[in-house]
Amino acid sequence: MGLRKRVLRSVAVLSLRQGLALALAALSFLWVVPAIGPEAYGVFTLGQLGGQFLFLLLQMGLSIHLLQRPDLEKKHLDVAFAYLILAALVALGLAWPLAWGTLQLARLPHKYFIPLFVLYAVPAAQLLSVIPGSLLERRMSYGPVAFGENLSQVVGFLLAVCLAHTGFGVYAPIAGFVAHQVVLGGFLWAKAGYVPSLTLDQSCLGELLRGGLSQALPGWIAYPRLPLALALAHRFLGPEAGGLVAITVRLVEYGAFLRVVVLRVSLAAFSRLQEERPRLRQALEEGALLQALALGGGLSLLYFLMPVFAPWVLGSDWRAVWELFLVLSLAYLAGAPFLLETATLHALGRGGEVARTSLLQLFLSLGGQLLFLPRLGLLGFAFGEVLALAAFVPLHRRLIVLLGRPSYRLAWGWTATIALTFSYPYLGAGALLPLLLWLVAPMSWPTWSHLRRAWQTAKG
Repeated sequence: MGLRKRVLRSVAVLSLRQGLALALAALSFLWVVPAIGPEAYGVFTLGQLGGQFLFLLLQMGLSIHLLQRPDLEKKHLDVAFAYLILAALVALGLAWPLAWGTLQLARLPHKYFIPLFVLYAVPAAQLLSVIPGSLLERRMSYGPVAFGENLSQVVGFLLAVCLAHTGFGVYAPIAGFVAHQVVLGGFLWAKAGYVPSLTLDQSCLGELLRGGLSQALPGWIAYPRLPLALALAHRFLGPEAGGLVAITVRLVEYGAFLRVVVLRVSLAAFSRLQEERPRLRQALEEGALLQALALGGGLSLLYFLMPVFAPWVLGSDWRAVWELFLVLSLAYLAGAPFLLETATLHALGRGGEVARTSLLQLFLSLGGQLLFLPRLGLLGFAFGEVLALAAFVPLHRRLIVLLGRPSYRLAWGWTATIALTFSYPYLGAGALLPLLLWLVAPMSWPTWSHLRRAWQTAKG
């Protein structure tokens, strides 16, 4: 099977998985949030994001390195697993001080210390599943991975809903998240077929960690941007308003669920096209088009549906969330092609340049939060994220030098016209006119040939 066909089939499988995950997330949002309230949900989101950063930090990029390493042997897996056991013990030791630090930074009530401690301890279990997960992704066995992720999410969802409606508050989504990770880890181990044997080889471990570090450094810099921004939102706006910000961020992620699919598959596909620059540039252009259609469609649909379900879930706060969702969605749409450019630069071995861009994003975002949150309230959070988009300018210029100028004409055309539909509450049906004109304009017609070719390739 050709690479393009494998990639597109992987996109289809992962899209189905992400679609099912979105359905479960929507049900969880509708049933859990009203039962526990925005404040508890915000604390859960803040602790979960902090815990996932700890996981990202301690795994040292091994998941990506093992995925891309061309000469992978069992010795490498055994040495990596021995390190991950030690990393899991470190995670358990760090959970206590990190939970206390989060309380102080976000100015949260002390009753949330134990929930935060549990969320910072979860990475210990996740670290032990890195090896089987990487092996399955390396084989592009996305079918079993998708099934395991959905099965574990169902278990976690059912547990969270039951506990939320029996008065467990913030512990309901935490219990669901823990169950999800435990079930997923067991499934990955069952499917990977890997039998570990502890091997401590310092030279081999050093080689693995050096290779993983080059992949992990950009993520280390980029990932803390969101949890730190949420902590600042809690600090300046209070736990209740901070919870509304966390809910909005989750809603935007639900609407942009296909972004994760494109990034996961692009990382594997772009790494195989490192020496074929014209094909790599073409793959980037097609990915940007698919990204614009997927994100624009998902975010705009959710935006139009929010007046239907949000008042029931959030009560009188729903309009503030709706406005914040609008600005954050536009920021996501504007930054979508540049996220694919970061994956491209990773494939070209330019992780250091991606790291510098992520560092600039971090400073711009946090600077924006400190500037806007005290003055603009909830919308200040969104404007901080908009300001962070400026960090992509030098990254894009560097990509042009290395790969040539990619053509985003179709992607930007769809992005702009879909973005204008978000003005529907203010302009009425006139907000849809630019999209209708773009649909019939000859400039947009190549879109259909791209989609038709992708569909024919994917179905075989």
